[in-house]
Amino acid sequence: AYVLNRPLASTQDYDLRLRNMTNTAHADRDLAGRRAGMDEMRNVIRRSGGNRDAAAEALDNMIASGSLGEGDAGRKAAFDMLPVVMKYATAGNANPNELVDIALKARKTFNIQDPARALEMALLGGQLGGFEMKDMAKWLPQQMANASMAGMGGDKGLAKLVALNQSAVVAAGSKDQAGNNVVNFLAKLNASETAGDFKKVGVNWRQQLIDGAKGG
Repeated sequence: AYVLNRPLASTQDYDLRLRNMTNTAHADRDLAGRRAGMDEMRNVIRRSGGNRDAAAEALDNMIASGSLGEGDAGRKAAFDMLPVVMKYATAGNANPNELVDIALKARKTFNIQDPARALEMALLGGQLGGFEMKDMAKWLPQQMANASMAGMGGDKGLAKLVALNQSAVVAAGSKDQAGNNVVNFLAKLNASETAGDFKKVGVNWRQQLIDGAKGG
């Protein structure tokens, strides 16, 4: 009974997740429509590759976020993004759900609409430096939120942010310390006390940020 229980429980959990995802994604459909939608999701997850449960969790994150749009357009965008996320999760030995957060945050805060573009930059940065893809997956979403507040954005902004992490990890004691140092640094860029410190030496820091953002 114990030997059989674990795979059966895993299957039950997976089916329950699919039902919940279907109710969220296809709230406008009747019972027959939801069953068809559930079969569609099952096939999308199967075709995406990688771990089934990890893929389901990543897809659930995309659908629940609402960041990809509503209705059929939002569902199609999520279905198209899932194989991309799973490919980069395998290549970078990273958590697919965290890579979804990178792609969605890049879309929302940096206006990078192509998820493969953002994930390719993170993967390449990790290959060239010591702050790897799995570290990017953990820290980039929070960093992008702070960076956008300081005027960073687009491909160039993300490239600078990826490079900043590689610089930070050289002087930090661990990958997490490096990621946190970058978060703190970016938060300080837009902090009122930073503007106050610059004002003491005759520099309008807020205007510097605005001018810098306009100049790329």
